[in-house]
Amino acid sequence: MKIEDKLSETFDKSQHGHQNQAKLAEGLKTFYSKLKDNDKQTFRDEFIRHLKPCLVVFTREPAVERVMEFVARFAACFAQTSDEDEIEPEVDADNFYHFLFDFLLKNHVAQGKAVRFRICQLVKLLLHVVPRDAALDEDLVERISDCMLTRMYDIIPSVRAQAVRALTRLQQPTESDCPIIQRYLFLLRCDESAEVRSAVLSCITLSTRTLPEVMKRVRDVKESVRKLAYQVMSQKVSIRALTCSRRLHLIEQGLLDHSESVKNVVKTQLLQAWLRTYEGNILEVLEKLDAIGSYKTTCKAVQALFEYSQIADLVSGFTILNENNLISFDILTPESALYWCELCQFLRSKGVDCEEHLEKLLPSLTEFCEYLELYVKKFLRVNEEENSQEAEAEAEEKEFIAEQLIKIASGFDLSDDAGRRVLNETVRRLTLSVDVTHFSMIVPALARILNCLHDSDHEADRVEMAAEMIQDAREKSDPVPSQTVVSLSEDEIRSKQIQLARIRVKMIELSEVLEEEISAKKFVEAAEVQKELDGLKVDKAEIEKSMEPQTVEIDGMEEDFPPDLKNDPATILKCLQITKEVCSSISFFDSATKPNGKVKRRLKSLHPTLLELVNTLVLPSIANPHPAIREVAVECLGNCCLYSFDLSAQHLPLFLQIIQADVVEVRIKALGGIVDVLRIYGVEAFAPNKDKKKESDPLANEEEDKESYDVEDDENNYITTLILTKIVEMLDEDHADIRHAAASGLAMILVSGRIVSPAIFSRLVLLWYNPTTQDEFNTLNKISCFLDFYPYMCKATHNCLEEAFLPTLRTLFEAPNSSPLASVNIQNVAELLVHLTKPSLIKSLHRDKDNEGNGTKWREQVDWLGDRSAHDGLAIKLSNEILRDPQSVNVVVLSRSLSMLELSSNLQDNLKDLTVLCEDMLEVVKNKQSWRYLKKFQSQVLSLILVRPSSKQQENMSCEEETMNDENTQHSEEASEDNSQGKTLVLDENDTTFHIQRKRLKNNNQPPTSAFTNA
Repeated sequence: MKIEDKLSETFDKSQHGHQNQAKLAEGLKTFYSKLKDNDKQTFRDEFIRHLKPCLVVFTREPAVERVMEFVARFAACFAQTSDEDEIEPEVDADNFYHFLFDFLLKNHVAQGKAVRFRICQLVKLLLHVVPRDAALDEDLVERISDCMLTRMYDIIPSVRAQAVRALTRLQQPTESDCPIIQRYLFLLRCDESAEVRSAVLSCITLSTRTLPEVMKRVRDVKESVRKLAYQVMSQKVSIRALTCSRRLHLIEQGLLDHSESVKNVVKTQLLQAWLRTYEGNILEVLEKLDAIGSYKTTCKAVQALFEYSQIADLVSGFTILNENNLISFDILTPESALYWCELCQFLRSKGVDCEEHLEKLLPSLTEFCEYLELYVKKFLRVNEEENSQEAEAEAEEKEFIAEQLIKIASGFDLSDDAGRRVLNETVRRLTLSVDVTHFSMIVPALARILNCLHDSDHEADRVEMAAEMIQDAREKSDPVPSQTVVSLSEDEIRSKQIQLARIRVKMIELSEVLEEEISAKKFVEAAEVQKELDGLKVDKAEIEKSMEPQTVEIDGMEEDFPPDLKNDPATILKCLQITKEVCSSISFFDSATKPNGKVKRRLKSLHPTLLELVNTLVLPSIANPHPAIREVAVECLGNCCLYSFDLSAQHLPLFLQIIQADVVEVRIKALGGIVDVLRIYGVEAFAPNKDKKKESDPLANEEEDKESYDVEDDENNYITTLILTKIVEMLDEDHADIRHAAASGLAMILVSGRIVSPAIFSRLVLLWYNPTTQDEFNTLNKISCFLDFYPYMCKATHNCLEEAFLPTLRTLFEAPNSSPLASVNIQNVAELLVHLTKPSLIKSLHRDKDNEGNGTKWREQVDWLGDRSAHDGLAIKLSNEILRDPQSVNVVVLSRSLSMLELSSNLQDNLKDLTVLCEDMLEVVKNKQSWRYLKKFQSQVLSLILVRPSSKQQENMSCEEETMNDENTQHSEEASEDNSQGKTLVLDENDTTFHIQRKRLKNNNQPPTSAFTNA
């Protein structure tokens, strides 16, 4: 058979999926080995001629993919192999494997992107299909590395991704200066294509050097990259190879991710892989986490493990319970206590079906109360002699265990009156006995149990019970002067002891007689002996009681020595904690039925007992020198202010003073109290003139530094502006916790609808993009949730984003080089704001919610957007901003933002104004890229002007307007033609889609454009 016919037949067969490519490759190799030397050269030329048509196909056609696999499999048949002990063989000039490599490496700089893509793909297949013991020439390996490293700078992302995959087997992880790994890390950090970053994740060899960079991808802006990062970590990295902080970081980031697919990968792959490492023992997995330091994260991990486990296996696998369904104190650890508590809560959440399993894990309530009280009294004791770190850590573990046991007790069924009374008494005794200065978490947990004992219908009883406990805790335990203790003399005690000895001897004798009578079945005599024995027991008890010291009341002493109250820090802190839990457990609103049958919610008034506690306990404690007491006192006062506007107005200046001059923890509590009060009563309620209409933006005026706000001279607006200004200033604090509290508070105030402030919205966006906050995940998550909700609430919030657009960009434009905002990607910020105000996105959200039929009220109002959106107003503002300084370097950002706007065809007057502005901008803007964006925007405006108007507009349209439209039609066609010529220079808008995930800055140290061009 001729060479050409043989190759044509083989290449044709290789395109079909049912063919055995290994068999085809062996057959073609046999044919090639029988050829003469001259014919072999002809074979190679014909082989390349048949291969070239496949190299120009860029799409992933199945037939072409099969041909690529066949070519690689055939060439691999000629790959040389060698043992480790043998010297590396010399390259055979007749080796087809090396010939094909030579052809590919010579043409990797081809002009066509399809050729470059297929060459990189074929190089990858050639290196992957050869066996592990294949031997390659050193010069060939170096050529392959150099060529593929060059292709990693290609302008086409898919070519870069194939080049990344091609060098997978040529990595040298043991070498610190491996160029392949260095390029991998660079692309992982800086490449803008998610496909390339995903390719690096799947190919890079994990080591101590590369693992931190791989873990950073769990916070990538693309969902697919984050998902792949978790898959790589679950498949390639054992839990034993990770530190505790890295394990917790992976769990926290994954389970808090916005994407459900990423959460499912963490639950079904990562955690399950860790569980398989310890053969399904969840307790051992918990021991590798930090149950005390990262309690919430550990609980989420445990719940995720429970979710994908069989309930019967969970119950049967918990083998550390004894016969009484309790854990012995010697094996009770924080991990086992947490597991016990979470497992009980998980079974309770499943309802009646799991009650049988729950009974296997818990004793009776009375037994558990005894168990809890015994543990607290035995282990929660203060040892003043031991002050080492080990002793503190041990005390922290014991406190954590006790807290978990208290949570288990709170979940018991309280329908049993006897068990309910036992639990109530146990909690009261433990509350009074625990030292809160060393074990601060126990009393709040116990107070929450007391709240469970009294439901919401008996809140007054709950308050009175708390007041009684506070009174009991503050009463002194020393003997009062109205009592005296009387004891027996030594002779009397000696006489009593002799009487007791005689009674004991007599009782022993009667016990032996009783056993003999019972053995002889003389039950009548046995009953008489038993009666005599009972009488001796009573006599014995009376003598023992008479030997104890007796307290005798002395008349006329009560009025002379009235009892005082304790004021030590431990007692005050305990009372404040009880007050705080009671306040937080009372609902804010009360329901009342109107005559028309509708239910009206009314704000509850402050209970008189709580008001008395505020005056006698809370307010004096705010001036206490101990920060822990001040912290709880401020929180108590903030909770009580929610029930009384007068109390809020009275103490609001005190909160403002505290947020400026106290320790961090107390300032955060005071800030939380201010935010809650503003959300309940509104900002304008605290202005002197409450009837004045609420200002839409009390912070709209800004200073030149963009970080402080002017306070208006109007008396009615002074307090409102002062409050918000103080909160906004806290965004610039050095402490991360304060910034987090301020950002969360401002976001909640905006979402509550009490104010509409573009200035505050701008500050939150800038804080989200600020590079100094990249490690503050909680703050970023709060702002992310805010941006996911706030822009779509109503028309007012939509307009708020329009007003905040240009001030936000101006702040970034004018940021000095020393400011962290100077490194922010301004174009990315503009794209985000444009995306959040897209009319099509808002309407699609409304349609989705309307189809579901169970949306919130604000999303059911589908028509709140109306004809005019923020994009129509932004078009005018951005155009005027460009005309203000057309030679500015920022014109590119503004013009590209213009090209992304979605304008309304119903606002014809607005479109006509934009037509004039477009002509003016095109005349004065000289930057080519900006000019193209403006040309695209002009084409969009002209096309909307040509939209067919309504019938009424047609009747009123004059001949002059029709002539104008005809001229605009011709101008639009010319603009469209010009725009189509420069279409390849416009970036793909699909890459700018936001899923409310923070898009971090990419490293702009890319190689020059000449590195992407062809040789």
